[in-house]
Amino acid sequence: MSRKILVMYSDLNLCKEIRLALQDNRTEVICTMSEMNAISVLAESDCCMVIMGLLPSTDEAIAIIRHIRSAKAVPILMVAKDIEASDKILLYQAGVSAFLKNPFHTEVFTAQANSLILLYEETQAENREDQPLVFGTELMIDPIYRQVIIEGEPLDLTRKEYELLLCLAEHQCQVWSYTQLYRHAWNDTLGLNGDNTVKTHIGNLKKKLAKYGKNYIRNSRGIGYKFVPPDCKEKSRKS
Repeated sequence: MSRKILVMYSDLNLCKEIRLALQDNRTEVICTMSEMNAISVLAESDCCMVIMGLLPSTDEAIAIIRHIRSAKAVPILMVAKDIEASDKILLYQAGVSAFLKNPFHTEVFTAQANSLILLYEETQAENREDQPLVFGTELMIDPIYRQVIIEGEPLDLTRKEYELLLCLAEHQCQVWSYTQLYRHAWNDTLGLNGDNTVKTHIGNLKKKLAKYGKNYIRNSRGIGYKFVPPDCKEKSRKS
């Protein structure tokens, strides 16, 4: 499962209904009735949305919403029977993203939840676009300055070597074929010598990394290459 949704609600039946509507092979729905447990889950899990019910008082709801937003800036969907307009304004100001009246139409609920998740994921992707890729204190790849630092030392790479390394590092442990790498770095379909071009540049890149004792790029025989980060369990294996 690649994403998690946190549900904080006192109604177990509603929690089950929400889980049935949203959980699939790439989404896990975590249910809790405890405010403190909700904060703990947010701190430890990569949640993409919080669904919650209205607490006994608006002030309590505002307090927990602020706690949630301070832990992680995820969208918050509030499901409740009736909320006064004045309270809605206060809850919006505290950080609620959307309201849905309970009982709700399951398909409408699912569509609204997925819409909030999609908006969040797109925003996260935009924010990550120019952010450095950092692998502990060992490796940093900075897309803005097109710079690679290994254990505090700059790594001198050609433009194509850098683009190939960044492409692979952005998709850790995913095998990229020669065709995909050639299309990405050269913005072209694979020509007659495309395989050899990719192999030559990757080979040069691997030699430069090897001078630092690093083996981040692994061969996938007959297919292409993948990037294995420093903290991965595969790091001790030889390619």
